[in-house]
Amino acid sequence: ARLGSWVTPLCWGLSLGRMDDKGSVDWSKIAARLLEFAPGPLWLWDVPRRVEQDEERLVPPAEWVPAARLELERASPEFTARLSATPIEGEPVLDLIRVRDGELWLCVHRHVRDIFPPERAFRLPEDKRVASRAYYKFQDSLDAWGAGEVGSFPRAGDGVAELGCAPGGISQLLLERGCEVWGVDRGKMDPLVARNPKFHHLVMSMAGVQEADFPKPIAWLICDINREPEFTLKEVNRWSNRLSHSLRGVWMTLKLNAEIEQNNWPKYIDRIKNLEVGIGKVRCRH
Repeated sequence: ARLGSWVTPLCWGLSLGRMDDKGSVDWSKIAARLLEFAPGPLWLWDVPRRVEQDEERLVPPAEWVPAARLELERASPEFTARLSATPIEGEPVLDLIRVRDGELWLCVHRHVRDIFPPERAFRLPEDKRVASRAYYKFQDSLDAWGAGEVGSFPRAGDGVAELGCAPGGISQLLLERGCEVWGVDRGKMDPLVARNPKFHHLVMSMAGVQEADFPKPIAWLICDINREPEFTLKEVNRWSNRLSHSLRGVWMTLKLNAEIEQNNWPKYIDRIKNLEVGIGKVRCRH
């Protein structure tokens, strides 16, 4: 059988670095990378970010947003930016992400229909307690791709193996959907997850798990670990092969923390497509 695989995140664009109140930004270098990625005009999004999960206030508007635009225009006469609006599919967007007072991150991406402009930014429900933010990362994938995909995402009754499950955000959402989850991690689980009778905590490293530790057929393999892409892909390949007799799909995150990893994402996607178990459809989201 050909499996479906969902990968979060994929760099639709690039991280260009950060600005802070100490200055020292090489605008000519940033402008050159922007022009390499998008030689024509691009949209400019001013993206606020919540200061704390349980607060409504956002980072105050920074004077750096117009300042960044001005510096880029000075650094390169070819640079042209249009202020926040909804681009069409494939158009380049420069993201100015206000992380906190005194800090701004610059990124660039090509617009796709599942990336929302800042005015439609995701808000966390105030009355929901979750084991970790991974709950929302997984929910975002379900919202973007779950509807209409035949046999796509984990459903009630499915057996799911999650590699690197602690503290349990993704496991919590899987349990809410009626799945039975075997979570592999030496870390401590949130009581929200640990006390659920359909959650089975395998307190060991991934290397120590045996196929016999999963007494129920596993329909989905989940891997959200804070490791380099090479390690993640190796473990996913190993375990998807072991579970191939019952596996319907794989969901994983690739942490593209270093520039070389960001530049190598097309190779990573090719490797996913060529996993030994056979991947028929790959969906990616940044």
